[in-house]
Amino acid sequence: MRIIVRGIIVWVVLTTQMVAVAVAAQDDSESAGFMLPYCKLGPAQAGGKAFLAGRCIGLVQGIADTLALVKQADSEKLTPLCVDRPKGANADQAVKIVVTYGDTHPEQTHAPFTVVAALALTEAWPCRK
Repeated sequence: MRIIVRGIIVWVVLTTQMVAVAVAAQDDSESAGFMLPYCKLGPAQAGGKAFLAGRCIGLVQGIADTLALVKQADSEKLTPLCVDRPKGANADQAVKIVVTYGDTHPEQTHAPFTVVAALALTEAWPCRK
């Protein structure tokens, strides 16, 4: 009887732990487990989840653009792009830097946005040597 009771207790504890881990993973908005369901939504399906679906698209596009920039820098034997982002700097500040750079360099409006953004950020927050 004690073996059965212990077995049930162990099963309850393990089940509770697995559920807690699964809930924690779902609540982590930075995890793949959280984002992938939104990545599967099309524009017509997104509805009230449009922000998160758009966030997925933006993250994926940003990663793809970054990797393309690294490839281009490597193929042209350029120094890899580097930014020393100040502690506490947020996305709004980064966007303002890019907008200001674009306004002061109108001759670069024909270039891909990712290149202009990279130039703006590397100029504003250069890596320390």
